[in-house]
Order: sequence, then C-alpha cells, then structure tokens
Amino acid sequence: KRFLLAWGYAPKAAMKLMKAMEKSGAKGMKSSSPQNDCRNLIPILPEEFSLSYRLIMMRDFTGIVDDYSVKNYEMYTPEQKKQNDTYLKTLSNINMTRDAMDNDEDFVCFTNWTQVGCIFNDFIRQLMVELGWDRIVQQQIRNVPDNVRRGVRVDGSRVKRDFQLSDVNLEYQAYSHFISQGILFDMDKTSDSNIARKAAAFMKKYFSSINKESYSFFIDNAKKKRHASSASTETTNSQPAIPAILESMSVKELKHVASTHAIDIRGCVEKKDIIGLLSSILGVDSCIRGTKVKKASPMVPDPIDISLEYPRERNGTYANPYHAYILFKESKNGEAKARIIKPGKLTPIADDYPYERRTPQLVPVAHGNYRHVASFTLKELRQLGWDGAMYNSQSVGTWVPFIDGYDSDPDDAYETFDRRNAHRSGVIGLPLDDINKVMYSMPEKSGLVVLKK
Repeated sequence: KRFLLAWGYAPKAAMKLMKAMEKSGAKGMKSSSPQNDCRNLIPILPEEFSLSYRLIMMRDFTGIVDDYSVKNYEMYTPEQKKQNDTYLKTLSNINMTRDAMDNDEDFVCFTNWTQVGCIFNDFIRQLMVELGWDRIVQQQIRNVPDNVRRGVRVDGSRVKRDFQLSDVNLEYQAYSHFISQGILFDMDKTSDSNIARKAAAFMKKYFSSINKESYSFFIDNAKKKRHASSASTETTNSQPAIPAILESMSVKELKHVASTHAIDIRGCVEKKDIIGLLSSILGVDSCIRGTKVKKASPMVPDPIDISLEYPRERNGTYANPYHAYILFKESKNGEAKARIIKPGKLTPIADDYPYERRTPQLVPVAHGNYRHVASFTLKELRQLGWDGAMYNSQSVGTWVPFIDGYDSDPDDAYETFDRRNAHRSGVIGLPLDDINKVMYSMPEKSGLVVLKK
C-alpha cells in the first residue's frame, strides 16, 4: 500500500487495488479509470526544507522564535523599545537569518540534489541487474505496441512529449511494477521473503559504498585535517596550532565551540571572523581569557547561593538596610567617576570602602577590545574573587558583578556577549531576593532607596 501511495494512487484506490491483488494474486496493476484512482500530488517547495530560503527569498519571518533578545533587553525602556522597534527587530532578524544559513549549509545546501537523484537512479538500475530483471524489461520494451506507448497515464492524462514516449521512461515504469509486485507484494504475502532479503542485502552494500563527498557542495575536510594534525603531534610531540584546528571545522562545529566556551560570535559576519575571534580567545590556555588570573585558580564560595543570607545587621530590611559603598576613581582619560556598589552576601562589612582600589586588571582580547565583567561565567567570577557585590552598569543597562579592578571603564571598548545567558545564570540583573529591599545609597546612612528589578 505504501508503494502505491508513493506512486500516486489515492488512499482508497491503493487499498482497493491491494486487496484485489491479494485475492487474485494478479501480476499486473490495472484500473478501469486510472484518472479517478490518482491523488493530487503535493510538491515539496524549497521553503519547506530550507529555513534560510523562506527568510531570505520570501522575507517571511512568521512563526520564527526570536532567539536573540536584542529587542527585549532590559536596558531599554518601553518607550525606547517602541521608538526603535523596527531597528531592533531588523537586528534580531539578521541574526536569525544568519543562523538559518549556517544550519542550511550543514544540513541542506551542502547537498547536490541533482547528484542524489542520479545516485538513486543508478541504484534502481543496479538492483534490477542484481535481480536479473533488467533483461526481461528490455525485451518487453522492444515489443511494446504504439497504443500502449502512447496510452493514458495513471493520472488520466495522455502520454506526450519525447521523454514520456521514450524507452527510458518505459524502462522505469516497468521497474516500478517489478518493485511493487516482485518485492513489496511478496513481502506482504510472507514474512520470510527471499527476494526481499536479497534486495535488502544489495541496498545495504550499495549505499554503504557511497562517499558523502560525491553529492556534497561543501566538503568538510575536518576529519582529514584532524587526523593529519594528530599524526603531526605524534611525530613532533607538540600540539597543533589552534587556528589550524579551527580552520578544519565547519561553521556548525565552530558555533558549538563558541557555545561551549560562552563566547558570543554574533558580531562575526563570515567564517574567518569566527575563527579569528576563537583563535584570539582559545590560543591562550594558561589564564582566564581577558585576565592575568590562572585558569587553575581556586574558587571562592558561591556568592549567589540561595542558601546564603545577608548579615543580619545589613540584610536589606527597613530596620537594617544595605549600606552601599562609593568608589571614586578616574577613567583612563582622567575623568572623575563615582560608582555606587551594592554589597553582596559575602562582601566584608566596613564603615569605609572595603577593597584595595586596584588598578585595572583586565587585559585586551580580540581586536584590542576587553571582556566586560558581565561576560564572565560564574566559575570565572568566583576564581576572580567575586563576593556578590554589584553595580548598575550604564553600558549593560542592569546590575553587573563588581570585583575590585575589574569594573568597566567608559574609555574602553568591550566585545559583545550573550546577555540572555548571563541573566539566566544569575550573573547579571538584580538578584530576586534583593528586589524591594532597601539600601542607603549615600554615606552617613542617607539616600535610602528601594531596589527595583
């Protein structure tokens, strides 16, 4: 029945014909009114299997989940979101389109579908040879009378045009009948079909010998290059260069590497840009990226652990408000700045500023930019000594971790990072247990404010 449906028969007609064949053991598929037995065939359109085609060629973004929160960032007020909605939506659509293109390159666009069709055609011909049916078909074709060759097709239309009248078309029409009756019909009759086992064995042998590169537009040489790199390391006893390894990867693999290391690559336009960014980040193995701190450094206790509590004497209630600390500093260009710091659960209690006032500790990464303290993972922040203190960053638009010497400078340029992920991990944004708590924002227990999300 499945084959009859694939061949174009309507469900009722396929069931009727199948039962007739089971009853009579007929060796032919005949119908008095084939045009009534044919179902309407639905074409497979490119936008149905290629998401990037729909986004690029049809400009259709309906139903697409916005994985990029650029138009939902908390740094924007409702008025700003409304005013800049078109611009922000365009940025988000561009990011989603690029992701769709990368995905299609790995799963759809790399495939030479014309070559795939040729492989399937060759398989059918080779299967017929294997089963010895090709000679029978060729002999029958030579004896086909004109009234059959020019007869009515299954869908009721009259045969016309050169290909439909050709021996090649008749050959494949005959092969389809052999497959349906000689293989599939025999499988329906018995669960132990010898011809089915023989066909299955040949199918497995044939397709296992097909090289993926024979039908691919984009050939991924990653495995070859990795093997070569591996051989090189065995002989030279040294690690292959990071850029060489990244060059051998597909875009999908590079995105996975970036995701694993929490690296935001949305600013990269081409594959070479991704490789450049990852190389600059992963090429230094001993230190936490963007710092001078060793990766093996121990971690301080987790300052956002929900089981921890603030000191009773400064727990954010009206009776015992938080006491903000004020950091007075100069930017790298000598401009005076003042930063209000909300203490964390592990921040030392002091009447004055509790930190050393260290000089800037961040080191530049790709293109001379710096990592913003908000881009660090919780593990990295704990290795840097984060006690849970936070400040309200104007560039990020929300509360971010404060670590002495690692706060941002208005004169520095910072690389982009995944703010949504940082929010989910609890690294940025006002902690839930701090909402509606109160804090003295100025010295001498003055400037009482209520903390809002």
